[in-house]
Amino acid sequence: MKNRYLIMFLLGVLSCGTLYAQQNDNSYDAEKLESWNGLKVAYPFSKTVTFAAEAQLRLKSFGNTYSQAFLELQTIYEPFKSLELGLGYRNIDSYDDVGKNQGHENFHRYSAYVLGKMAVKRWDFNARIQHQTKREINDSSSKKNNSYWRTKLGFKYNIRNWKLDPRFAVEFFMQDRFDPQDSYNKFRASFGTRVNLKNKRNLVIKYLFEESVNKTNPLQYHILSLSYGLSLKKSN
Repeated sequence: MKNRYLIMFLLGVLSCGTLYAQQNDNSYDAEKLESWNGLKVAYPFSKTVTFAAEAQLRLKSFGNTYSQAFLELQTIYEPFKSLELGLGYRNIDSYDDVGKNQGHENFHRYSAYVLGKMAVKRWDFNARIQHQTKREINDSSSKKNNSYWRTKLGFKYNIRNWKLDPRFAVEFFMQDRFDPQDSYNKFRASFGTRVNLKNKRNLVIKYLFEESVNKTNPLQYHILSLSYGLSLKKSN
């Protein structure tokens, strides 16, 4: 019962934050607010291999409300409890409402990552290195095509007799280019929790802060994320 009330409170905070940002967005053009809402389904193929699919809708409080939607497919291999390897493909529909050529744009994104995990007393730590390449469909020369190296550090603290353990993460984005001085592009920090529900379902609630770097007019994003996940049972 406590968890139910807490979830309702957190959802109320997310809703109020979105309304506030919509009313005050014009006051500072470099500071934006978005909401990311997703559904993720995992299928444990074996003890070490899991297939996953995620659908996400991203909305923004400035310009055109619709920002982006994608469908991502992943294969996750966990040979040890402390090591995880993953491959992913994402099909992205993005709406560009800036400049002369506005409208929907479609992208392919391919990714691969290595993630290490360890636990020390009540702390859980993880570190992930990911490489990703995004290409616009039917336009190989698009300026929006890019490749990134992403380094992410995550922490979770297990609170005694409390199911909503806090989770923290920070991630750095490095463009895959020849000039290393300008490759550092942006960073993202997040704080949230995961609510484990019945029948292998869960709800992940997060606040993310993202800022571009090495730019004259850096953009800041305040992101409210809500993701519902479920794990399918493997048939015998």
